Amino acid sequence: MDKSTRLNSEQRANLTAYLDGELDDDAAQQIEQVLSQSDMARREVAVLSRTWDLLDLLPRTRASEQFSTNTIASVHLEAARSSSQPLPARVATRRGTVWGLWLIGLIASLSLGYLATSRVFPSDLDLLLDDLPIIQSFDQYNDAGSVEFLHELQRHKTFSPPEQDSDNANP
Repeated sequence: MDKSTRLNSEQRANLTAYLDGELDDDAAQQIEQVLSQSDMARREVAVLSRTWDLLDLLPRTRASEQFSTNTIASVHLEAARSSSQPLPARVATRRGTVWGLWLIGLIASLSLGYLATSRVFPSDLDLLLDDLPIIQSFDQYNDAGSVEFLHELQRHKTFSPPEQDSDNANP
């Protein structure tokens, strides 16, 4: 093996575990074989080892008791939420119920709106029905000539409007 041989990517990934003594025997033996034959590989291990040593010089911070308590409470809360999640069938049923109620409300609103506006704004047919007695006697009124003549007849009580049949038949 060449003295400038480097560690391959798998060996480099296992290098930290090797330095901590956590690597299995076969993988550790492969790394040791490369290290024994390659100056370049030994330099990589030395650099990594010094980096870890420098990390040990940094001040250690500790999490407060409040942080630990909050973290544990968050974990318990998340576990409670995930266990109380509704089943997919319940979710679908609930959504269907909500959509159904919205649809019923929409239909009821449209119906009430239609009924309210049909009472406030009468249609042309309603206006014609209100004037039906006059329309039925239109030919007689037209023969009279003028409204003044009809008022004169009414004042002398010689003229009375025609009686309506119970069948609402035309005269």
